[in-house]
Amino acid sequence: MLVCGLLMVIGGVGAAASVPFAFPMPLCPIADSDNAKVDELKKKYDAAKGTDDEAELATELERAIDSSEISSRYCGDERGQLRLLQIVAAAVAVVGFFAAIIGFFLRRVRPA
Repeated sequence: MLVCGLLMVIGGVGAAASVPFAFPMPLCPIADSDNAKVDELKKKYDAAKGTDDEAELATELERAIDSSEISSRYCGDERGQLRLLQIVAAAVAVVGFFAAIIGFFLRRVRPA
């Protein structure tokens, strides 16, 4: 039980530390670029108020905002999954720690 607990501690800590490197998050850079595009379009829209391009830029801005909201939601979901994997790995390490402590105190002691 002691050895199993120690292996769980080492595995849990290792998994929690390696999850950010092993778990790809491809949607967050897309969300960042969408947010940058929305900021750019807002500046263009503010500059175009009262001109003929205002209606076209308003439509383009609405589409960009919708796209940004969707990609931000998916990025948030990815981050939530990453955190969940880290929490599960940490929980395995904690359970392993307690199993190692119990195994240490319940180990067989050979008579001298």
